[in-house]
Amino acid sequence: MKINQLIFASKLMLFVIFCLCLVYFLPLNAKADGSDAGNYYNFNEGNFYNTLHSRSFFEPKPSGYFTSKGDYFYPDYYGVGPKIDYNRFSDNPYTILYRYNYDGYNPRNVILNNVMTNNNDISYDVNVPKLKNSNAYIDIRVKTEGSISNYFNGSNTKYDGINEDNGFSLSKEADRFAYNSIYGIDNNFQKKNDPSKDGYYISNFYLNNNSLSNFKVSMNFNNYYENHFISKDSKIYFYLIRNTLNGKVPISWYMNSPVFETLRILRYHDLHGDQHNASVLENREQKVSKDLNEELSNLQNQINNDPQYDANTQNYLDKQVRDICNKNEDHINHYVQQIVHHSRNYSNDILSNLNDQKFNTIKEMKDLLSKKVLSIDSIPNLNFGTQSLSYMGNTIARIQNSPYFQIKSFNNNNWHMHLSLSNMTDGTDSISSKYFQGNHSSYNNKNKNFNFYGHDGIKNISLNNLSIKIPKNVRLNSGKYKGTATWNLVNGPK
Repeated sequence: MKINQLIFASKLMLFVIFCLCLVYFLPLNAKADGSDAGNYYNFNEGNFYNTLHSRSFFEPKPSGYFTSKGDYFYPDYYGVGPKIDYNRFSDNPYTILYRYNYDGYNPRNVILNNVMTNNNDISYDVNVPKLKNSNAYIDIRVKTEGSISNYFNGSNTKYDGINEDNGFSLSKEADRFAYNSIYGIDNNFQKKNDPSKDGYYISNFYLNNNSLSNFKVSMNFNNYYENHFISKDSKIYFYLIRNTLNGKVPISWYMNSPVFETLRILRYHDLHGDQHNASVLENREQKVSKDLNEELSNLQNQINNDPQYDANTQNYLDKQVRDICNKNEDHINHYVQQIVHHSRNYSNDILSNLNDQKFNTIKEMKDLLSKKVLSIDSIPNLNFGTQSLSYMGNTIARIQNSPYFQIKSFNNNNWHMHLSLSNMTDGTDSISSKYFQGNHSSYNNKNKNFNFYGHDGIKNISLNNLSIKIPKNVRLNSGKYKGTATWNLVNGPK
């Protein structure tokens, strides 16, 4: 039993040692809003340095400390990592520690976080383990990629919290020689946000003996940024190198003055791309809604101030344009919410689609007021009730139930309508149409027509003055008498 316990303890110890070795040898990632340290190359670790292979027998391994730009470490060159171009950018983040002998400092902990977006600005914190410098300087390079590049204004980038020593000058030949021999790639100290032909901006800060610690970067974008989507391949590359001008002095002087470079990348997710695009889309929807309601208000004022429309017509047209506006606003809102909460497919044609829907809605509302309409919307049955004939005098059968007909007319000069009535019959006897009277129609006219006239609007015209006048000498059978009313609506003059 004791032997088994000893074997188990030994195996557990070996497993722990194995895990520690993995942690020691494998690259570690320090998350920072998605921008991690990526590949880590530490020239101070013998295990790493021994993995490098010279490309030829006569070519030495890279130096543990570089004294010129030619000493830069290119991982791809040695087959141990991704390709880094001449300007020190790569598709993946990385950290390279060239020289430092103090175990308490780890440049892998240079991270970007607290990414904030505000209108036309993006800011983020650069967290750097606090470090005492010795004749040190840093170069920062910022580059954008994807559609966000269309809006980037690199000359307005700000760096807050860097303790720069402004007394440094390259006027001395020795200083120029030291700087250019150690780190000179087409740039000079005391230049900020200097644009490069290769599409990045470089800023130099001479720290001297000031400490290097956390600082904030604020990047400015033009006015188009807050009103346009950014593509999912949008990135911000942030490169920092910390070096010293003491490259020619004995090792003991600069052993604890670290030399390192880092590349960090903020991608679409880190830049809150979905939130930005959703905000752009919802702001555009609000602008479309505002424009539609302004146009609706204008049309309602036009309707209510047009003397050709009576109150019924104004209410009708007001409701129609409101219904068109509300229906399309609901459609636009549903379209936007589907994208924001479901597809998140922020393609450039979406904003164009919103504008098209706005223009189509305005056109539909305007067309309602400009199109020609002439129609009979309501016609009544003409019921003259039950009457008893009087042989002592004329019998008057008046129309029942206050009937009316409704005419809808827009954008017509005028209209007139003829109502012609046939004889009424019970199958045996008939009541001649010439007995119908009213609306200025002459009595006892065999070809009986009633004429009505009007102009634009919705008209409810009463027929209360229609009646049947049956002379006292007419004899009729008792029964139900029916006939036909023919309505004929015509546009234009009589």
